[in-house]
Amino acid sequence: MSDVAIRPYNPEIDYPNVEANLRQAELFDADRDTEERLRQYAHSVLVAEKDGQVVGSVYVVDHIVPTLFRLVVNENHRRQGIGSALVEASKQRLETSGAKDLELFFEAHDRDLAAWYHRRGFKEGGSYRSMWDYITPPES
Repeated sequence: MSDVAIRPYNPEIDYPNVEANLRQAELFDADRDTEERLRQYAHSVLVAEKDGQVVGSVYVVDHIVPTLFRLVVNENHRRQGIGSALVEASKQRLETSGAKDLELFFEAHDRDLAAWYHRRGFKEGGSYRSMWDYITPPES
């Protein structure tokens, strides 16, 4: 995995690959994953780059409750340690900002992903349910 670099998201060049990877994994949300929004929150995204192409990414929120979500690795680059490297880089970033623990979000029905996280030391818990609403609805 030495040929993969984990680095901050660069809104000038990374969006097309981040969007494509999210779409491939069926995680793309047309309201939340826009180029404009990722530009606004660029500081909250880490990417995995291999051979000049972004092959994975994760959103890292480091305030109030440190959280990871939208972890994705291009299907042609899975099982190479890239997801684990993104998680570890996220933990390092959060630790640097003083975080002591973190939470993550993923599709509740994805038992394979739950097992993948469990193998990396994450524990299941809580009884939260996610809901959301627009503060300012997008223009139609």
